[in-house]
Amino acid sequence: MLTRRSTSMILGITETDVTVLQDYKDHTGDCVAILDQTVFYPQGRGQPTDLGGLITVTGRSNVRRISFLDDEVIYTGAADSTLPIGDSAYVTANGVLRRRHTLLHSGGHLVPTGHRCITWMFWNYRWPCRPM
Repeated sequence: MLTRRSTSMILGITETDVTVLQDYKDHTGDCVAILDQTVFYPQGRGQPTDLGGLITVTGRSNVRRISFLDDEVIYTGAADSTLPIGDSAYVTANGVLRRRHTLLHSGGHLVPTGHRCITWMFWNYRWPCRPM
């Protein structure tokens, strides 16, 4: 059975307290929040973004996308209400989904590497000399 400590070692940090720096609605009506820090992995370099939640005193936001813009962490998702600027919030990433994304991403590196090794062994195999 995994304990909280061993789970965090496998998944990394998945929850923390943050401060809301900015909050607005985008053109689709989704809530966009800029926070002072993050525990979420943004989408990029072959690994999908983490999903999770952002909880404040005034409501909850389901985080659907994380991105970085000019060294700012941008959370996008559907929110129950606006997030007051300067308020503390609590963010939590879905650890099970993160683990799945991590394994698929790592597997994407291992398969081509294994293929190269097998191909190299096939083409560089030397048949033993047989007496004629």
